[in-house]
Amino acid sequence: MNVFNAVPDFAVNASLGLTMTNDPSTQNTLACGPTIPKDCKSITMFSGVCLQIDRSNRISNPMPSSNKECRSADIAFLLDGSGSVASQDFQKMKTFVKDLVGSLLPLDTKFAVVQFSSHFQVHFYFNEFFPSSWEAKVDDIMQLTGGTRTARAIKYVVENIFIPEQGSRSNVKKVLIVITDGESHDRGQLPYAVDLAEKKTLFDLLLEWGAHSLK
Repeated sequence: MNVFNAVPDFAVNASLGLTMTNDPSTQNTLACGPTIPKDCKSITMFSGVCLQIDRSNRISNPMPSSNKECRSADIAFLLDGSGSVASQDFQKMKTFVKDLVGSLLPLDTKFAVVQFSSHFQVHFYFNEFFPSSWEAKVDDIMQLTGGTRTARAIKYVVENIFIPEQGSRSNVKKVLIVITDGESHDRGQLPYAVDLAEKKTLFDLLLEWGAHSLK
């Protein structure tokens, strides 16, 4: 059986084989693809699918057998409040946050907002997100100014925001959205910070930028 014929319709963009492992004792191979998109209103979630291939090249049913509905999520915004960001652009960042949060409120989604420059300011943690007050908290955010320590900020959020003590849930999708329009002053540390985010906490890292790319 052709392995690609066994891929369900919802997983045609799964990048099957991007992750593979073999069990020497059974000679079974597990081939997985992690890039199945699921549009959830204003944001796209990604999940994966796996196929098991035995020693006779027989292919098991895909796991999972269907694409899940939009999953619950913890979403943290990391806003660049450094001096290199124009005040009108900082206001646009706040508007973006309000629009995205508002569009996702009907879902089981929790939010946190952190601002960074050369230091950090947490505006609210996941366990401080309340439907009645979050919008006023975003409106009240004042730009920090200062340097642009993007890598340090990503590391800070990974280690201090996406934790159970601050209301982050262990059984939901985790998303970090970094919004920046300034050039990072610790660019050399960005690969490490991004790797830490992706490998340690297993959430999507979405980078938005203006004049200066993070990549």
